[in-house]
Amino acid sequence: FEPVSARFVRFTVLATTDGAEPCVDELQVYAEGDPAANLALARSGAKASASGVLPGFAIHQIPHLNDGVLGNDRSWIADTAGTGWAQIELPAPARVRRVVWSRDAGDVPRFDDRLPKAYRIEVSLDGRTWRTVATEAGREGPSEYL
Repeated sequence: FEPVSARFVRFTVLATTDGAEPCVDELQVYAEGDPAANLALARSGAKASASGVLPGFAIHQIPHLNDGVLGNDRSWIADTAGTGWAQIELPAPARVRRVVWSRDAGDVPRFDDRLPKAYRIEVSLDGRTWRTVATEAGREGPSEYL
């Protein structure tokens, strides 16, 4: 999408392929001008939050959304069937150009359950007023280089 100023980036899952709780292993946010620097990393000061967490699974927690580690064993799972949202608060506003999400980009075998199939990506400067910048309709598809 075209670069847009944002401090918050939200990934809202509207439906999954199997109706189960959505699972995301990493949300990555990239700015205009530095396409290789993931602004969403916790070690850079970004903060992750979510609509909820499926209880009883220590490997599926909110901090895994931006820990920089790919794979199912370090993912977040929502606590509602088919829906949920995950959010990154950047340490400072940035001109965001690209958002990458993954289900289990680092694992072999890869899982195909809980995969978001309908979603929207929104940005905000204040965390209250949101603008949709992408949906599943604009998805580029799987990436083998991540």
